[in-house]
Amino acid sequence: MTEPRSRRRFLQGAGTLCLGCLAAGSASAQPAAATAPGGIVAHGAFRNLMQRRDFTPKVELARLRAEGVTEAVGALSELRGEVTVIDGREVVSLGPCAGCGPAAESATLLVATRVSHWRSETVPQDVPERALRAFIAERARANGLNLGMAFPFRFRGTLQDVLMHVNGGPDPRFTGHGSPVPMAVADLFREARLEGEVIGFHASADMVGIISHAGDPLHCHWVSPARDATAHLDEFGLLAGGTLSFPLG
Repeated sequence: MTEPRSRRRFLQGAGTLCLGCLAAGSASAQPAAATAPGGIVAHGAFRNLMQRRDFTPKVELARLRAEGVTEAVGALSELRGEVTVIDGREVVSLGPCAGCGPAAESATLLVATRVSHWRSETVPQDVPERALRAFIAERARANGLNLGMAFPFRFRGTLQDVLMHVNGGPDPRFTGHGSPVPMAVADLFREARLEGEVIGFHASADMVGIISHAGDPLHCHWVSPARDATAHLDEFGLLAGGTLSFPLG
């Protein structure tokens, strides 16, 4: 595994794009999206990345605005970088792809939804990585959500013990699921403490492997406090005092 770096270089290379500033979608047809109960829409699937090495475009980013997407997480086509939508604002960060051109205007994987209102609460104690999934599930139930349906959540505050990455193109040595070589060339970042926001999706049992990695119900991205950089979160915990939010209604 590549040695994790500080996030300075990452932040210098990050960018933010407004949903109305992208070029119109290409004329090529895009695959049909899968819609889960609860309004979660999946363009592409994690298992297709791992099993089929399918990194082709599944949705044009310009389409998100027309559909009123407010929150989304995903990977750019050809694993060029990471994309997050928060409050309708698109944030893109590019990875270490030598010789690549401008940021792709499409995603090979995107999990998206529309939320008009959130119910928020203060996290009362530190939540380490090992307890995070159980904590999110318990608080979701307490807020009236059905764990049999996929749902989004957000966190604002300080993260602890963070490992995150930004993809920068496929690793040609990757041979599919079970390969000893990672799927993508990526910048890795490790931080003991990190301020910012989390946009996360908790998958229902039937959506694990589609909107999240196999065996893990969570798919989460970090967004910088200025909302000008993002990354895929591999490991993290929550510090007490932050704000955790679930969709209302």
